Amino acid sequence: MEPRTKKIITAGISILINLIIACGIIWAVSRSFVLFKGSDSMYHVYRGDWILKSVESGDVWPLYNPVWYNGVELMRYWPPVTAYLMAFCQFIARSMPFLFPSNYVIEGFAVFCGVIYLLGALTWNIAGFIKNRPVLGVVFGVFWFFMPQSSYVLFTEGNLPRVLIMSLFPLAFIFINEYLKKGGLKNFIGTAVSFFAMCACHVGYTGMVALACLMYLIIYRLCCFTGMGKLQKSGKRDLELIGAVITGFLLSGIFLLPALKGGLASNTSNASQAAESFFQSLFISLNPVGKIQKGYSSSYFGIISFLLAVLGTLTGKKRSRAGFITAIIIVFMTSESIAPIIKALPGGSLLWMMRFFQIAQAMILYSMLEWDSLKKPVLAVAATLLALDCGVAVSTYLPQVNNSYGKNYFEEMAETTLLGEAKEMTENRIAMIDSGKVIVNGVFYLTDYNGTVNQLFGQGWEAASTSLQIAQINEAFDTGYYYFMFDRLLEFGCDTVLVKKDSAAVVPYNEIEADEAALERGYEKVSDNGPYAVYHHKDVTGTYGTVSTFEGVAIGNGAYYISMMFPAIAEAPSEFIDDFTLDELKSYRVIYLDGFKYHDVHAAEDLITKAAEAGTKVFVLADGIPENKESRTNRFLDVECHSVEFDNGFPKLETRDLGDFEIALFPEECKNWKTVYFNGATEVLGWSEVLGEKLVFWGKGTNDNINFIGFNLTYYYALTRDRSIGTLLRDVVTTGENNLPERRVVPIDIEYGENSITINSPEDDVNTSLADHDIFNGDYRAFNRLVHVDSGKTEITFHYPYLLQGSLMSFAGIVFGGIMVAFIKRRKHA
Repeated sequence: MEPRTKKIITAGISILINLIIACGIIWAVSRSFVLFKGSDSMYHVYRGDWILKSVESGDVWPLYNPVWYNGVELMRYWPPVTAYLMAFCQFIARSMPFLFPSNYVIEGFAVFCGVIYLLGALTWNIAGFIKNRPVLGVVFGVFWFFMPQSSYVLFTEGNLPRVLIMSLFPLAFIFINEYLKKGGLKNFIGTAVSFFAMCACHVGYTGMVALACLMYLIIYRLCCFTGMGKLQKSGKRDLELIGAVITGFLLSGIFLLPALKGGLASNTSNASQAAESFFQSLFISLNPVGKIQKGYSSSYFGIISFLLAVLGTLTGKKRSRAGFITAIIIVFMTSESIAPIIKALPGGSLLWMMRFFQIAQAMILYSMLEWDSLKKPVLAVAATLLALDCGVAVSTYLPQVNNSYGKNYFEEMAETTLLGEAKEMTENRIAMIDSGKVIVNGVFYLTDYNGTVNQLFGQGWEAASTSLQIAQINEAFDTGYYYFMFDRLLEFGCDTVLVKKDSAAVVPYNEIEADEAALERGYEKVSDNGPYAVYHHKDVTGTYGTVSTFEGVAIGNGAYYISMMFPAIAEAPSEFIDDFTLDELKSYRVIYLDGFKYHDVHAAEDLITKAAEAGTKVFVLADGIPENKESRTNRFLDVECHSVEFDNGFPKLETRDLGDFEIALFPEECKNWKTVYFNGATEVLGWSEVLGEKLVFWGKGTNDNINFIGFNLTYYYALTRDRSIGTLLRDVVTTGENNLPERRVVPIDIEYGENSITINSPEDDVNTSLADHDIFNGDYRAFNRLVHVDSGKTEITFHYPYLLQGSLMSFAGIVFGGIMVAFIKRRKHA
């Protein structure tokens, strides 16, 4: 049989096999309801339905959704392709009620899974034909959907943009490898277009793909070193491939730039916290028994994949080793023991290492295709073992299929969690307090199932401009700051609050204290079934705003915790002291400075001194004093800080007026406490004796109203809720955890147009509880990332973010890509 005929027959058989398996996947997923187990699945399902309805109403590119997170740009931080693909799949499901008799929104996910399978299988089929191993390409195409990480990302994480990217990545990897070997304009263009397509799915993850490919290029060059002359020649291809990747990113500028401006990428502290959960023990990553025991929620790389990578590294051909070695390095970089090193790297807070797992699996499969000297019997055994590894992963989802909730899933969930009752009584907005991880599908129930109400929490919180406040309210619940929690929920327009009591992550839920805090802020408990409780604000009868007065302000990056500890303290809109006028500072009874900045140290010191002389109490948290460029020390108002580290616990804290405080030993997470003490206080009020030296942690500044506090006591208390530290701080500062700002509920009217919001307010300076976005244009003010308006009618219009800049970036991609293409053509004909 002619090779060409054999390829055609193999292609036809592979298409038939893939279509049959895709239909089987659609049928199984649509009947299993495994969709409901994905952490973010319903977020993307909701986005698809929202896109579908918007397009059908004539709005082909909706910019703003008022329902989630006090208003959100659902198309911004997750670019458009996944949302439109999901909308298309839901349209298919709706158009075929004879095949999909249930809710088309849910059935659309099943169609999406079938499409994902076909895309992934097709890329591996192409790879197999290019490498003249079409049968192996078909086998890997079938395996790819069922690989441990593929099923984990799709069904457990529910990160559909990543799933779509990894269906496309094998194709990009083919172009990269073919260019490394042969060059060729089509491989260069293919690489650029592939990265453009991946950016259109998820910008952040495409960046991770690019980093993994850069690592691969380095290792490939080391594996294929054949002398300086050939290295120099082939090294040009490496640089050209990097140019192709850059071209892909530049081409996507029209949605890349908006995605990088804001969201989690601009919030390194929250990103760093999130990154910590993406490292785990290698024993967990490579343990199939542990995967079976822990079930679908366990992230398992695959012991067979890893052993094949080790075998390939030791015995494979030069070219095939590069993928094996890169995969092994990636797996080791996900280890908890490597985490401190990764996080210390520039941009390390955005390297969520376990998300590289699927990239490593793709490199291993491609390297198996490259390893053409591997005997067929050995290859057959390897494929069989890989199938068993896939079976281990898929088997953990079978209990979820057998225990299907069926069509009554949402009704049962709403009744069990009191969500249905809470939804019915919501007038303005509802909050689900569950540490952001328990009632995850409740968001869909509230916003796209039998009626819609506005809500504050849910999946995909990185897309919210209020992401800091969302994290802060969740953290307040986790650590027991209930007065802050209920106060800020009122500020964010939540007249109804549903609490899952046992989900607090740090301090067990104190129902008595929470009820007192709720009542103090105007909320009454209206329903309680044991695990869940519903609170409703007694003064709300419709859409409302609030008029508020704060007792004080916290300036600096430490304001996040200061305001959580002391709800009457507002977070300043700027971290720079000299961005404020003296009249603004004097208007507050108390000011906290923690992690502050200044443009001019003398101007900042003068402002604080004059505010204190006018009667404002000032508390300077010494750990947050920046470096003084003149003295090269951490110095402010003649007080100079010095570093100190305490191991296992604080020394005895002695005070002049309050007695001595013996503090309990540090918890494990605070075992080595790095902090500062200070010199230069005009009056020493608190100190510790360490090796005969007096370390001052509390003292007066140049004015009796200026106090300095060291040892990072406020942050320590925010983390640990240590009672002794709390007692000390209550006597040191002039505000309390139970003090609340003055807030008054004001009825307002809000109307939403296609690209506008119209607000009617009866008073000035009313917080509308709508999140502020940089796409808004209108006569309003933003405070605490919320829109404040004056009396009368306020119209806010919105536009596509950074349209001009993004368009110029995409145009630059066309120009840069064109130059690269011309250069490659010229070199080829030279």
